[in-house]
Amino acid sequence: MTLRDYQHKMVDDTRDALARVRAVLIQSECGSGKGTVTAYMINRAVQRGKRVLFLVRGRDRVSDMHDRVTRLEIPHGVLMGGQKRERSHATQIASIDTLHRMQHKPKADLLIIDECHFGLSPTFRQVLDHYASVKIIGMSATPSLGNGKPLGLKSGGIFEEIVYGPSVNDLIGHGHLVGSRVFAPPPPEGMQGLKKKKTGEFDEGQGASICDNRKVIGDMIENYRRHSSDRKFASFGFHQKHAFHIAEQFREAGINCAYVDAETPDGDIHTPGTRKFIWDQYDNGDLVGVSSVATIDTGWDHSICKALLFLSKTAAFPRFRQRLGRGSRPHKGFSDFHVHDHTGNLWEFLEDGPYFESEIDWQLDGDAVKKKSDDDPAMRVSTCKRPQPIPDGGVPGWFRGDTANGYMLCCYHTFKAGPRECPRCGLPVTVGAPDVKVEAGELQEVTAAMKQKSAAQLAHEARMKLRYLELVKQGQRGGKSGKAYSPAWATVQFRYEFNRFPNRAWKEEVLEMLAE
Repeated sequence: MTLRDYQHKMVDDTRDALARVRAVLIQSECGSGKGTVTAYMINRAVQRGKRVLFLVRGRDRVSDMHDRVTRLEIPHGVLMGGQKRERSHATQIASIDTLHRMQHKPKADLLIIDECHFGLSPTFRQVLDHYASVKIIGMSATPSLGNGKPLGLKSGGIFEEIVYGPSVNDLIGHGHLVGSRVFAPPPPEGMQGLKKKKTGEFDEGQGASICDNRKVIGDMIENYRRHSSDRKFASFGFHQKHAFHIAEQFREAGINCAYVDAETPDGDIHTPGTRKFIWDQYDNGDLVGVSSVATIDTGWDHSICKALLFLSKTAAFPRFRQRLGRGSRPHKGFSDFHVHDHTGNLWEFLEDGPYFESEIDWQLDGDAVKKKSDDDPAMRVSTCKRPQPIPDGGVPGWFRGDTANGYMLCCYHTFKAGPRECPRCGLPVTVGAPDVKVEAGELQEVTAAMKQKSAAQLAHEARMKLRYLELVKQGQRGGKSGKAYSPAWATVQFRYEFNRFPNRAWKEEVLEMLAE
């Protein structure tokens, strides 16, 4: 097995860390080859006479690692429902649910946990307690719980050190991944008021009641046709019925789309309706799209997927980040993947890093996610975003794009800041021109300027909120008489300074603060 240079470094750094601590987490981007690194480490451990237990969540991930170690000719067993168990082998690939139910668990010298951001569940915890003295390696592109809690030992997790793989922009720059183009329309009416459950996730039933109708799904299909019809896609629904309806309506529109969920049997490539048949038709046949809820969130590696259609919304940043990774693997004929965000995921995670190219600082303890500064060189980009009027003399020879209604149309190409003209179509990127109007329901590409503007608006809102809270506290201290002012005093002072009233949500937060 041949590893890339950065993969060798990940292996070496992990070995050094395991000499110091018991549990090490490897963070590396979706598509960076964590599965290859895992198979390499299993092979190395077996050569040294070690017993390895690979823990995975989901049938697809069990099958994927089984195929990898089979190609390396490593004798191994598979612990999963419906599979014959061969426990004599030093390497065992185990479904965590199956292993949890086993009364007599196999012995192990090394545990490797795939997608270890699931590794703090009660099921995982009970299994890990059984192997209390065994070394642990965790793998994840998004080492954080859905609620944002990190996975470090000091924060209630299990890991003591973290090994970082290369950044997403390094991987894109070396051709190991491709970048994204993001399109985002105004979300359907009602999405702004989407409520969260006790778990912190958005209410799927309420979300589906807004998005599971022919009008909203029809808009998504129409925009897919307009922007991404040359690409195979994956679509995400709020719940199973919603995802099923998405696939159904795509088929009615003449676009072959399959629905997949946890109950879809493995089968084989010759049996319609099974996973292996669907995946084979998606990779090699005429199946254009796959619609699901969580089945394809993680560990679903099909490089031909080059469009992601979001008709659901998640409050879990790791889940959103994992979904973005489904389109990032290189595939012949494509230099990028498209993201169609119909439900406002982009704005939900604006402060965390909403774009696939966002550099995320993952931490073991404290704040799990720390977004890099907008001044980071990797984020300094220009975007061809403004059409230009066609001159009286006709379309100039340097222009390489499309024209319509008397304008040379922008191509929305995004590139490193520096050139004064778009490298793709030739349009000047600094000359002002009327913005293109977007019709109702039509997707609008999110450009670098829009990213900067939205970030600036958030920062301004944060400063105003801080000022309002300061005024409330000042009012509580009172004037010369020592008598506290009511919150209305802070509201009047705020309006005097900013010529607007404070947000209602801020007021509610203040009332909660005063009630404590």
